[in-house]
Parts: sequence; C-alpha cells; structure tokens
Amino acid sequence: MAYLREIFIQAAKSTSIDAFGRWRSSQPETLFDSKHLYDKQLQFWHEDSLTGSGGSAAHDSPSPSVTLSVGASACRFVRQTAQRFPYAPGKSQFALFSFVRGPGTETGVQRRVGCFTDENGVFLEDAADGTLSCNIRSYVSGSAVTSSYTQTNWNKDKLDGTGDSGYDLAVSKVELWWFDMEWLAVGGIRFGFVIDGQLIIAHEQYFTNSLSVPYMADPNLPVRYELETDGTEASATFKQICCTVISEGGTPSPGMLRHASTEGTHLDANNTSTFYALFGIRLKSTHLGATVLPVAQSILAITNDDFEWQLRLNPTVDGTFTYNGETNSAVEIAKGALANTVTGGTKLAGSFAKASTGALANYPTSRFLGTYPDDTPETLVVCVRPLTSNADFEGSITWREFP
Repeated sequence: MAYLREIFIQAAKSTSIDAFGRWRSSQPETLFDSKHLYDKQLQFWHEDSLTGSGGSAAHDSPSPSVTLSVGASACRFVRQTAQRFPYAPGKSQFALFSFVRGPGTETGVQRRVGCFTDENGVFLEDAADGTLSCNIRSYVSGSAVTSSYTQTNWNKDKLDGTGDSGYDLAVSKVELWWFDMEWLAVGGIRFGFVIDGQLIIAHEQYFTNSLSVPYMADPNLPVRYELETDGTEASATFKQICCTVISEGGTPSPGMLRHASTEGTHLDANNTSTFYALFGIRLKSTHLGATVLPVAQSILAITNDDFEWQLRLNPTVDGTFTYNGETNSAVEIAKGALANTVTGGTKLAGSFAKASTGALANYPTSRFLGTYPDDTPETLVVCVRPLTSNADFEGSITWREFP
C-alpha cells in the first residue's frame, strides 16, 4: 500500500524571501524608478540647500548620473523626489539605490541615500569620520530620533572581508544599496548591498515583541540623496545614479474619491491674453505623507464664451490665492478670483473648449501630489484663458485619496 506524506517547505530567512517571509516570486509593482540619461529629471526631483549655501547639482554626460556638490561653506544640499511613495500594509516594500560615495575620508563631510525626510525614514550614511551606517529615523516621540547601526556592528555581514560573502566594500567605487521593510508600524527592516548579482544582507532589525510604540511614524517616504559639509573641506561631491521603489506583491487599496467645486462663486476672466487660476489643490501641511492622486476636472463658461484651459504644476499665482482645508481630507483647495493671474509652472495638459460643451477632462498623469525638500507642498492649478473678453467660469475637481 502506498502512503502519501505531506511535505512542508518553509523558507529560511534569506534574500530569496521578501520582508514578510514570502518567496520572491510575486509580481513586483514599481512605485517609482529614475535614471538620468539626458538631464536631471526636474519634473520628478527637487533640489535645494536646506541649510547653508553653495550646494548644486549637475547632470553628468555621457555618464547617466547627477553629481551633487558643495563648496567650502557649511551646507546641507539635497535632491529629493517630489512624490512620497505609499507603503501598502502586508506587502514588502523594496528599494534599490546606485551611487558613488566618493573618497569617504573628507573631514566634516556626510553623505546619505535612501527613503527619508528630516523626520522619518531609512537611509545609508557615510559619516563625517568615514563611518558607514544603516539608519532608521523616527518622529514617533514628537522629535526626530535616528537609530544608527554602524558597519562594525552589522549583524549579518559586515562586508569587510570577514563575513560569509567574503566581500569588502570598496569605498570609492560604484555601489548598489538596498533595503526592504515590513512596516505595519512594528515590523522589521533589512539592509544590504548587491555585489556580483547577489543580494547580501548586511544588517537586519526587528521590532515586534520588543517596542511599546511604532518604530517609525510615517512609511510614505520620498527618495533622497543628501550631501552635507561643515565647511572644513574645500569641496565635496556625491554621485547619484539610479533608484527604484517597489511594492512586492501588490499596491495600496483603490482609496476613496473626493470632489470640490466653485459652488456658485464664479471666476471673472476679463483679458483674452491672460490665464487665470480657477482652482488649485495641494496637500495639507499636516498630511505631507498622504497619497493623493488628482483624477478629473470640469470647467464651464457661464457667459457662453469659448476658452482655453491648462493644468499647471507649481505655477506662480498673483494676488491672494487662499487654500482652505477640506473636511476629513488630506488636501486644501483654493478658488480663484480676477486678481489670480497665472505665470510659469510646468504645463501638464490643456485644450480649447466650446462654451456650448464646456471642458471635462481626466488627468493625464499618475503623479501624486508632492512636496519640496523643505516640506512646502506642491500646487496643481487649473487655469483658464477666455477667447472673448469678460468671461465668467465655474469648475470642479475630483481626486482620489489612499488610506
């Protein structure tokens, strides 16, 4: 008589499984990727000196990269994605970053790369004394606290030639760093490097059954490359190459649709050569990590005038353009008036419309509302230009908020 035996296969902790113990056979869902083949990709990245002055970034051609530079003055210069990428509970989030740290021996120079802000995040740091560390930053206490795990204390492979891999990190060469996390506010994080096609775990940190509070306050984070100097050295550089953020096995839930309109208060648009702000949308300063995707808009000329409309990202709006918070929402809405003329910004979409039909358009982008490195919210503004003088407009906007 033949007997069937049940065989249970359990994956050991390795890079063959994701942050939740599943075999890495699930379809990866790309949340973001970036490569600098032709320019600095400023439609996706913002750059700024958060402290001091003298920081800059230049596209390296033909090398597909961007070099961050600081001079002799104390400065903290960053390049950060406008978007913050949503963590999907129960899914492993996996991120990869390629870069050249530089010599790593300059006095008073620090380099950081990862998914982080000044309050929360996960990043690799090359400290002012040349110490390499993996870091977790948290705002759970109401102020930013960074837990650093230095190379000499990495608990899986110190990558100094003594670990199981036998590899020794080359400080001045191109490197590919990664992390994955099972957030759910209490999960774990693994850090490592890709060398010769192998994902090597350098350090892992777990928090369940040990902490009394979440280990990080916000998992929805931007990608940031950061170069800081105290002014001791004459100059320093940090080469940003490529990066990606991936949700392994799924994306966030579909979220909820929200809507707002001018509600009977029309916009006066008198000049046929001028664009006027009909309405704008941005994140609340208290919800900078929220995931909000504008979906559609409608515009109606109530004076029976034809018009042109444009959707602009981060334009200059003259006059007082006041944003007010929507109830139970992550966004603020501004409604335009005659004085709110518009210049500049990035033109994302536009068209001409007949007064008899108005304009109804779905947004042509999957780009979430974002922020600048100093936490100033980006603005998305719908603008109209009348084709005859003294036109009046009303309109509406629909957006999707993800939990």
